[in-house]
This record gives sequence, C-alpha cells and structure tokens, in this order.
Amino acid sequence: MEYDEDLSSNPFLKFFQENCTVLYEEAVKNQWILCIPSANSVCQDQFDEFYVRKHLIVQHGGESRTLTNEPVQISDDRLIFGSTSVRILFQETIYTKLGKVRALCIVRDDPNAKNIKSPTILQKKSIRDSVRTVKITLTNYMKSDQDFVSPEKLKQCLDEVKNYISSLDRRISSCVIHNLYSQLMDLVTIEANKIDANLNKIRRNNCDISLQDLELPEEFSSSITMALAELEKLSDKKLVTDKLDCLRKTVNLLTKTDVPADLNADNLLALLSYLILKSQVTNWAAQLEFIKFFHTSSLLGEDGYLISTLEAAIDHLKLGSFNQTLPKDVPDTPLFRASAFGDAEALTELLFSSKFECHPLCSCHSCGLPRVVDAIGTDSRGWTALHYATYYGHSDATQVLLRTSFRDKVQIPDPVGRTALHWAAFRGFQTCLLLLCHQSGCDLNCRDLHGNTALHLAVLNGHEPCVKALLYYSEQAHFRLNYDAMNGNGDTALHLAARWGYTNIVQLLLQWEVDCRIFNKHKQTASDVSQNLKISRIISKCCELGGKNFKEGFGSGRFWTGLTRQLSLKRKPIPLNPIE
Repeated sequence: MEYDEDLSSNPFLKFFQENCTVLYEEAVKNQWILCIPSANSVCQDQFDEFYVRKHLIVQHGGESRTLTNEPVQISDDRLIFGSTSVRILFQETIYTKLGKVRALCIVRDDPNAKNIKSPTILQKKSIRDSVRTVKITLTNYMKSDQDFVSPEKLKQCLDEVKNYISSLDRRISSCVIHNLYSQLMDLVTIEANKIDANLNKIRRNNCDISLQDLELPEEFSSSITMALAELEKLSDKKLVTDKLDCLRKTVNLLTKTDVPADLNADNLLALLSYLILKSQVTNWAAQLEFIKFFHTSSLLGEDGYLISTLEAAIDHLKLGSFNQTLPKDVPDTPLFRASAFGDAEALTELLFSSKFECHPLCSCHSCGLPRVVDAIGTDSRGWTALHYATYYGHSDATQVLLRTSFRDKVQIPDPVGRTALHWAAFRGFQTCLLLLCHQSGCDLNCRDLHGNTALHLAVLNGHEPCVKALLYYSEQAHFRLNYDAMNGNGDTALHLAARWGYTNIVQLLLQWEVDCRIFNKHKQTASDVSQNLKISRIISKCCELGGKNFKEGFGSGRFWTGLTRQLSLKRKPIPLNPIE
C-alpha cells in the first residue's frame, strides 16, 4: 500500500486509550482486533464508547463479530459489516506494556467516487486533437525564421494558441461539471435556500395571475405554452451551455414572428417572469447562481444577455411586481362589495341596522335597496360574502359576518370545494383563519376537490404563521388535526413543504411528529421530493429516530396566549339583535 499513517497520533486511537481505559486493557488482554478509522475520514464529535465498541472485533470459533454483536467478514483488503464495506489501508501490530494487539487502519469508500466517470472516448480524442493542433501551430511558427521579425505573425500565433487552450479549458471544465453536477448543485441549492424559499412563496401566492393581469395581448398564449415547456427543461440540464441553450430557445419562442411586433424589453421581462411563476421548477435562484458561478467564459455577448435577462426576471418576481391588492370581478351588490373591500361599517349598517321595516336584504319599495342575494347566498362564481372577506384578509368584515347566520354556515364550499377556511389558509391571513377555527361548525380536516386540507394550502404557499395557528389551535382546542392527510397526488403537508424548500415549516411539522415515511402516488417520501439536500437530511434524520421529535423551542403556550390576546384586541362591539 502507498498509504501510510502514524497510528500513535490517530484521534480515534488516542480517544480509545484515554477515555475507555478499561475497555482498551481488555482488548489488549483478549487479543481483539482494533479497527482504527484513518485520521482524515472521521469527525471527533462522533466518538463515544458505543462507537468504539463498533470498531472492536472478537474472533471465536471461526466467526468474527464486533462488540455490538454485528457479524464481520475479513478479507485481505476489506471488512464487511452487514451491508457496509470498508477498505483496509494497512495492518499494524501495536505494542503496549500489557502486550501486543493487531490493528487494521480502515477507511470507508467515498460515496461520490462511483459517480465520477472517466472521460469518454470522444472527449479524450477531442482533448488530444486540441493538444496536437496547438503543438503543430507552435512548431510551424518556430520553424519559420522569417516570421520572427513580424509582430503581426507573432500576435496571430499567440491568439490561435490562446483560443485553442481556452476551448480545451472549457471542454475539460464541462467534463468535470458534468461528472460532479449533483454534488455541485446540492451546494448551490443549500446556499440559495432562503432566497428560493421566499421566491417560491411569492410564486405560489401569485399562481393565479393571467396574461390579462399583465396587460399583454392574447396573441402570446400560443408562444407561452411552448416556451414554458422549453424553460422547464433547464433544471434537467447538467452543463451551463445546455442550460443557456434552453433559455435561448425560450426567448426565441417568445419573440417569434407571429407574436405582436411591438414586443419590447419590458414585455419580454414580464413574459419570462410569468413563465418562471408558472413553472414547476422549485430552485430558480440556485439555477441562476449555478449558471453564473460555473460559466467558464466571459459574460459578454449573447450569453451575458441571457443571464442578465433571467436575473432581471427573478428580481422582477422578488419585488412583488405581480401582487394583486385590489379585489376584482366582485358582484356589484352592497353585501359582496362591502365584504370584498373590508368595509366593516357598511356591513354592520347593512346587516344590523334597525331602520329597515322588514330586513336589510329585501327588495320591497319601503327599504329603497336594490335587489340582492340573501346573506348566505352565492354569486355567479359560487362564492359567499364570507369567501370574499377571508380571501382578501379582512378580519373586521369577517367578524361582522360571523355574528350572523354565517357562524353556522362556515362549511359552505365553492365550486372547487374550498371553504372560507381554505382560502384564508391559502392566502395566509392568520387572523381570519383563527376566527373561522373558533366557529363550532368549522372542520379543520375538510378537503377541497383536489384533496387539500387547510394545512396543505397554508404549507403550499409558505404561510408559516397560518401553519402554526392550525397546529397550535388544534392542540389547545383538543381537536385532532390530520397532520398526515394526503391530497389527490398522495402528498402530505410535509411533502409540499419539502418540495418548495420551506425549511422552517419542515422543522415545524417534524416537531408535531408527522409521519415522514409516507409515500405519495409517485412512490416518493418527503425526503425524496426535496431538491434541497439540507431539508432531505433533516427529514432523513427524523426518520432514523423513528419519526419522533418534540415541541421544543417554539414556545407554544406563549404563542397561543399572544394570538388569543391579538384576537381579543381586534374585536369590536357589535349591535345586538342581528338579522339572520
């Protein structure tokens, strides 16, 4: 073996000798085999007596076992512990005052080594051809004595050599990046995790934006479909050049000849932002950082333009340029408009005033009011006034409505099966959500037509306060919230949090002992669907512990007291004798 190490300074052996004295003396006395991990392959933080016992082998009657009773097979250059195989770097005899003991210096195989592929035959040929071309260029110039006096010839030769070497450098770099893509992308994704989580939250909360909202002509619709399909291929490409090629094709599809001639830079930016918003890629910030970091040539020309355009589109989204704040398509009736615009005073006057001879929503001449639907009726889109109040987050208006017959009708679904609770969770309005939770008829486990509960929707759009509110309310109210409910795709709330990179929500759900081993319809666990290695490891570690965790560090009592106080301060006096 070429490998060598001074075992006397090995951190594992020193820990064994200094901290497990009795066990060390017993090992020497009984001639046990010491398996000593190489110094550069272990972390001292993992050393304890159990770890040491796993590395002591007892041989008896032709059978070898560790002190933790795990069977071991010993060959010339390998140890096999169950399903784990390690290499024997070298063997050595350690002499002590108590006697001698056999030691094996071992090292685990690098899990990444099997992913590293040798250059293909074509890559090797390409490299050899480049080297040969450079050599021929230099040789020809050096043999031409008359060219030495010509600065132009010298510069031409140097430029040719530089171009060949630059091309060769790009090919070698591409080969390295292709082989190590998964590891490199894991690192970049971890670094960009917070940015991507915030970006995904913005994307999810604006997922219903349409081309009309962007004030762009409908003629773009045909281009959008093809361009989106092309852009989503970008995340599957391993080479920067291939990623940029996807981006180039996307831009070309958006600017093809049959779209309006007045397409300008602002429209292109809005269109690309729209595509990113609609795509299923969950790590756009990481994709951009990967392209910028591993781009091997100058960021000038078309490549520089494409990278700058992608960066500008992502910034366009991060600035919240698509946010829709004002209600739209609201029926032109007093009840619905007051609910949608959060006019609590108008609602109170409408629903509780005693000036009306019969009731405030009638159509008789004495009232002077236009004909409107009754208080719990729905409009043309199937929404009630309570849907509008909660969708736009008007807690005061929600309180007014819940003092009427709505308090017993909170389970009215819209055409997609969503109740007011679903929309409050989807939009992230914690106060509205808690007001609904306190109503006796509110079912926290109610599902929409896609199988999503309110917890699914709060997690999907990254609304951590709403997730906390649902979890803590169910605990305080002794309501059994189904944390592990699966939607139509078989995804649990943990699947959705992991897929979209919401680290805080993942940790919060694991505190509530959700089942992290559930498979969705694609046979994937929450760890499998995450593109963030950090999140995958958090979930995997919890699974190794049996899925058990504890509600520590979140201060559930203080949190709940604070929420209750906030709600009590927001309550306003409501006139007696409400009209139901």
